[in-house]
Amino acid sequence: MKIKVNAKRFTAFVLILFSFYIFSMHYKAVIDAVNIKQEKTRYAALLKQEQEKNTALKEKQKNLDSDKYYEEIARENLGFLKSNEVLYINADNK
Repeated sequence: MKIKVNAKRFTAFVLILFSFYIFSMHYKAVIDAVNIKQEKTRYAALLKQEQEKNTALKEKQKNLDSDKYYEEIARENLGFLKSNEVLYINADNK
């Protein structure tokens, strides 16, 4: 028993399979491109945020050796006052 293969139908079937393969590869590439674009946007925002932090830290580093910085630390963290200042405590605030 021989199976007769029609050349035109076989060629059409192979072309359809090949077309589906090409379409699926193109679809995957498009999805990957969209995901990469979203990641790029997310990382760009993260980079900008970190650059702003870096700028703030560099600014703070410039002020570390100033008398104003030492005075601020002494007032806020240690509760120091200047010699001519008087501390008033409001009894109403609990």
